This record gives sequence, structure tokens and C-alpha cells, in this order.
Amino acid sequence: MMKKTFFTITGGRPMKEIEFYFNDKTTNLPVYRFQDGLGRYWMAHNRWAKHRIPSINKLP
Repeated sequence: MMKKTFFTITGGRPMKEIEFYFNDKTTNLPVYRFQDGLGRYWMAHNRWAKHRIPSINKLP
């Protein structure tokens, strides 16, 4: 119960890194695929990223 409340308050952060995706050509930073504490998948630069993009693919 407390864990779900924490992840709800923080928007699912911190996220668990799953794999490297690519290097962003604009910022030259690596983009990783993450799973947040609520089970959603994202592409972001780090596990606490405020700006992140939903990942369409799910793990096999």
C-alpha cells in the first residue's frame, strides 16, 4: 500500500532501467527504456526524468 502511494505521488519514479535504446542526436545523451513503479514503459535519459516519452513496445 505504501509503495503504490509513493509511486503515485512521484509519478512512477524512480524507474527501473531495462535497456539502452539510442543516443539522442539533439542532446547527445543516451536514451534508455524504463519501467516505472506503476508498470508503464517509458523512454528517458535517466530514472528520475521529468520529460519522458511512452514506449509502445512491451517486454516479451
